[in-house]
Amino acid sequence: MIHSKYTDITRVSSHHDVLILLLVFSHHSIHKMRRVFRTKNVRCGSGNDLRVVVLKPLLRQSSSEPSPGSDVSVNNRQQQININICHLTSATPSTMRPLVAVPSIVLLVYRAYSRRSLTPVGIFTAFLTAIAHAVHPWSVFFALLTTFFLAGTAATKVKHAQKAKLTMSSTGEHGAGPPSPRTARQVLANSVFASVLAVAHTVLLYQTGKGSDACLVKPGTGTTWADLLPYGIFAQYAAVAADTFASELGILAQEQPVLITDVMALLSFKPKRVPRGTNGGVTTLGTVAGLGGAALMAVMVTTLTPFCGGWTYADKLLLVAAITVWGGFGSLLDSILGGLLQASVVDAKSGRVVEGEGGLRVSYRQSADQMDERKLVNGQDILDNNGVNALMAGTMTVGALVFLSIL
Repeated sequence: MIHSKYTDITRVSSHHDVLILLLVFSHHSIHKMRRVFRTKNVRCGSGNDLRVVVLKPLLRQSSSEPSPGSDVSVNNRQQQININICHLTSATPSTMRPLVAVPSIVLLVYRAYSRRSLTPVGIFTAFLTAIAHAVHPWSVFFALLTTFFLAGTAATKVKHAQKAKLTMSSTGEHGAGPPSPRTARQVLANSVFASVLAVAHTVLLYQTGKGSDACLVKPGTGTTWADLLPYGIFAQYAAVAADTFASELGILAQEQPVLITDVMALLSFKPKRVPRGTNGGVTTLGTVAGLGGAALMAVMVTTLTPFCGGWTYADKLLLVAAITVWGGFGSLLDSILGGLLQASVVDAKSGRVVEGEGGLRVSYRQSADQMDERKLVNGQDILDNNGVNALMAGTMTVGALVFLSIL
């Protein structure tokens, strides 16, 4: 078991998860080395003709002396090592390296299949989503998708037996069984906007001839809409991660949730308490957990994104804070939209909130008998949970782009 700040946060419990993260970070390392080579004017020649500017001094410090009788000098050893590294980096294609992307996607698909975390159609949808992220020359977008999937799955399993007793399924079941597999609609609700922007940004990079040499431009420095597209992806994943963490962990809070859409009750300092799982219900634990999920995405962004010149450490810290806060706003927006546009149905006998299978609507008007068993306690039956999530994700994505465009 490998322990790092990433594996600890996502509570990775499988060698497959570790391999996925290592593959993603290995691609980032190769891509970053390639950018350093180009920046420092290190280029490969034919045969042994190699001009080295940076690596020789570094390698000389760690190279051992040649063995007695050897006709290979330290300098030649360094030259051969440099040739190997240079060939590795110069062979890196403009898209996410297939040697990294293909195994990563295969492992993600196998993990979803073996653990039944996705339905068959959901797996196929996730496969296409992963490809849309992997074709981009930066590794950060694929890493965000991977981290969100692993961390979101881990959050879902935290005290699942306890959470299963707080609500009940629309099928009438509740208990300590495994979580239901996610559907294709749930996958799209949390990733479709990022997929579209990732593909669009990839096309624009190739059209402008930047390719893998592109870097993240600082907002407000003559940026174009093409330069701002990555920020939309950052905003989307921060928002959906915050919402997932808030929903999956906030339900475990000791206090009853407060209905955020009851403005008059909030203004009168007499907040309305609602059953756990009610759409629009918020808790302190859920809010903090949501900020934690957004912060996780922000750290991934600043760790894996290739930044252009002009970015200081203070700027990157500000970016982390901005992404975290924006994700927190996304979680609150999801609660507001859910409290207004999504029906919250309670089982009359148990008093538990009824959750729709796969994020779908909960039926409560089927018959007179059904009306006696389930009742609408909050919201309007306009959108299901998937629709609310998609609306929130789209709003936060577009909102971030619009906000940055006027800076």
